[in-house]
Amino acid sequence: MIEISVPMRLSRAQVTASVERMVTKMQRRVEARHDSDPELHLRARQLSATWLGGSVEPTEVVWSTRQVNSWGSCSSATGRIRISAKLKRMPQWVQDGVLIHELAHLKYPNHGPEFQAFASQYPQLAEAMAFLEGVTFATELTLDGAAEYGGIASLNDDAEEDQDQGQDQLWSS
Repeated sequence: MIEISVPMRLSRAQVTASVERMVTKMQRRVEARHDSDPELHLRARQLSATWLGGSVEPTEVVWSTRQVNSWGSCSSATGRIRISAKLKRMPQWVQDGVLIHELAHLKYPNHGPEFQAFASQYPQLAEAMAFLEGVTFATELTLDGAAEYGGIASLNDDAEEDQDQGQDQLWSS
């Protein structure tokens, strides 16, 4: 049930339009929440157990098509991790690096020394970061006119950016 309060001065048409906008917005949120991927969640739990001593446990791990400026993000308040759907086409060890990074944010919200030491328990983290920096570089070349560099194809095909608040981000693209 959705309950909406509106100012008395609004006309019936304005109220109807406001209600329709709010219902549409809420339906999109509900649909986005159903992107949960049990396999991705299991993978995150396995990585936590293997590399982080099982000390962090996400409540939900989802593929996000709405993330344009980050490879992954999390809300330490809810334990929800979002991974950019662009990573589906990348090697497993790169996906794992992003998952480890976001899992580490469940324990350490910033990128301080404790966070770095904790996340670095995954032995391929530096390689995953380097891989994604290369993808970001190639994507920026495409966006800035890559024709002079051989026309590298863009990977930046997502829609809107994830707007959840209280999230930590990994490697802007």
